[in-house]
Amino acid sequence: MKKSVNESGNATNVSQFKLVIDAVTGFKLEYQPSNPNLSVLNLTHSWTGADDAQGIINSAIQKANPLIHKRALLFDPLNKLITRSLNNLSSTECMQATKDNAKSLANVIRGITKYIPPEEKPVAGAIPADKTDPEGHISTSHGSFVNRVNNLDSFIKLLTEEALYDPAEDDLTVASFTALYVQLKDANNAIGTILTPVKNARIARDIALYTPLTGLYDLQLAVKKYVRGLYGARTAKARMVTSIKFKNRKLK
Repeated sequence: MKKSVNESGNATNVSQFKLVIDAVTGFKLEYQPSNPNLSVLNLTHSWTGADDAQGIINSAIQKANPLIHKRALLFDPLNKLITRSLNNLSSTECMQATKDNAKSLANVIRGITKYIPPEEKPVAGAIPADKTDPEGHISTSHGSFVNRVNNLDSFIKLLTEEALYDPAEDDLTVASFTALYVQLKDANNAIGTILTPVKNARIARDIALYTPLTGLYDLQLAVKKYVRGLYGARTAKARMVTSIKFKNRKLK
C-alpha cells in the first residue's frame, strides 16, 4: 500500500508537472500526441488549475492558523489544572471509587492513558484521547481537542456530585472549571468555520492531481509513455521527461 502524500508532496507534484510541460514544449513539432489530453495546451490548462487549487489551500491554512493557535493557547493550562484538581480531590476522604474514576478521566484528558495501571479501569463513557496527526493536519488533530472537552465535561460532573470537593483555590472550583469548559467548547465549535474551507480546498486540489486519466499524476504517466514511444525509452530526450519524479495517492 502506498503512503499518502503530505501537503509538501502535493505541492512538489504540481511543480514537477510544470517541468514536464517545459520539457515537451521544448520538443516543438516533434511532440504530436494523438491523445488530445496530452497536448501542451491541455497540459498547461490542467497544471494551471492544480496550481491555483494548491494556492487556495495555502491561503485557507494561513487563515485557519491564528484560530488554531488561539485554541491551543486556551488548552495549554488544562493539564496542570486537572492534575492540581485531582490531587485536591485525592486529599479528601471521599470514596476511593470516586478518586479512581476521577483519575481515569484525568488521564484521558491529559493524554496519558498508557500509564494507567491495570487495576485502574477507565470510567465508563470516557473517550480515549486521540494522537495528534504527525503531519500537523488541522482536520485530524481537531478530534483530540473535542475528546478532551467531552471528558472535561464528565470530570466536572464528577466533581459536582462530590460534596467533599471544596477547594479554596479559585481556579480549581467547579465554577471555574465550568467557565473554562464553556470557553474551550466554544473554541472547538468555532474551528468548524475554518476547517470546512481547508477541507474543500484540499478536495479540489486532490481532484486536480489524482483523478484517474485526467489528473496531473495520470497525465504525466501518459506523457512519459508517449515520449518513450516517440524517442525510445533510453534516449536522452525521453529521460528528460521520464526522470521527473512524482508521488501518487488514491482519491478518498
